Amino acid sequence: MEYARFLPLIDKQVQADVDAVLRRIDPALVPFGVTQLRLGEIKDFSGLATASQVQGVAIAEVNAGTAAQKALAREVFGEVSDQIIQRTSSR
Repeated sequence: MEYARFLPLIDKQVQADVDAVLRRIDPALVPFGVTQLRLGEIKDFSGLATASQVQGVAIAEVNAGTAAQKALAREVFGEVSDQIIQRTSSR
């Protein structure tokens, strides 16, 4: 995947372009900078994610993986959900 190294650059530029357009329309549409748009980093829980989809349960509740993996998934997704709640409840 030779092109993979360009994806972060493209993503960053698209975010900056969208940010600029929205700020021209109404600065309230972008209450924080592009760098603050990320909610968090989600680890690749590949096997757990597949099991979660098949079993129809949250990643932390699947009958697969280790207890440590499921605890980490609960923590990571909890942090992201806290960010979403924080950002949406102030409006």
